[in-house]
Amino acid sequence: MRSRTGSASTPPASRLAKPPSHRCCRRAPSTGIDHGFDTYTHEAAFRTLGVAVEPALEWLSAPSDQPRFAFVHGYDAHDPYPVPALLAEHFSEHPKDTPRACRGAHWRCHPTDGPRAKGRPLPDLERHQLTAAYDASVAFADHQLGRLLYGLQQAGRLDQTLVIVLSDHGELLGEDGGLGHAHGHGDAAFRVPLVVRVPGASSGVRPSQVDRTVALSDLAPTLAERLGMSPPAGAEGTPITELLDPPTVGASKPVRAASQCCFLVRDGAWALDAVRSGATFEWSLQRDGDDTDHSAAEPERVAALRSVLGDWPEQDVDADKVSEALGTASPALREALQQGGYWSGSDTRQVAR
Repeated sequence: MRSRTGSASTPPASRLAKPPSHRCCRRAPSTGIDHGFDTYTHEAAFRTLGVAVEPALEWLSAPSDQPRFAFVHGYDAHDPYPVPALLAEHFSEHPKDTPRACRGAHWRCHPTDGPRAKGRPLPDLERHQLTAAYDASVAFADHQLGRLLYGLQQAGRLDQTLVIVLSDHGELLGEDGGLGHAHGHGDAAFRVPLVVRVPGASSGVRPSQVDRTVALSDLAPTLAERLGMSPPAGAEGTPITELLDPPTVGASKPVRAASQCCFLVRDGAWALDAVRSGATFEWSLQRDGDDTDHSAAEPERVAALRSVLGDWPEQDVDADKVSEALGTASPALREALQQGGYWSGSDTRQVAR
């Protein structure tokens, strides 16, 4: 599950330094994402995980007598879903007649008219092509992750490294006519991969799947307990006990998530979805494997799940207006918002999205 806030990145000002300090990240500092990091690097125009692997490996493999932490980030599975031309149609049974070239002659994109929470239903062929483009972009990112892990293995670092693979959001690929993630809702937007590899044969953790819902906010307290540290004050989340030593089966709990327009509360097989409609929200309650809206028949369950959101709906910030104000004040940030899919068009009079 993604957290309820996010930051757009801005163009870079530095590269990784040598000798490396003990922490590193890959997003620009003017949004505050660099807080607590010593060095960073950021590709302004071509933010694929592919360009992050080599500098990350160089930094992680360099001699150091200190523990280190690296955040390696990519935008691959984002509209317009850029992939190398040879991979563009690999997942599609109905290739487009004229794949759109982008980012150079050897890349292909599949742009949409999103983001949006709902809209016109996509024709079957259009939705198939969009899903294929998304699958291709995920496969390309997965290949880059493989390069990173192999590089760590070759450098003799993999068995000393705790690896966490995650995404901060999913993507709407035509569900209810929705597109993208900025206005995403439901499991399509909020259910994300989380893979953790604990180093060392004596870690106490064996390959397995945690058979309950956890949240990304659970990672900080999990790592703090495992590494003998104190979690940040006021941090949301609880340790994922299956990742501790010794591992134990944790208790199920409801979790909450948000996008720029919408909220989700999931408790086991039940999910309460809220989509903004003007100044109010449209609420629906669904059970896994059933598309029926149970909100009218389950008012007590709806009330209990809504209480998990706390004051989020009342304190929800109009992210579109915030992005517009930031982008208008800073041409550099506006460019980053455009590249990240959070700004409509290139005209400064248009609003961020």
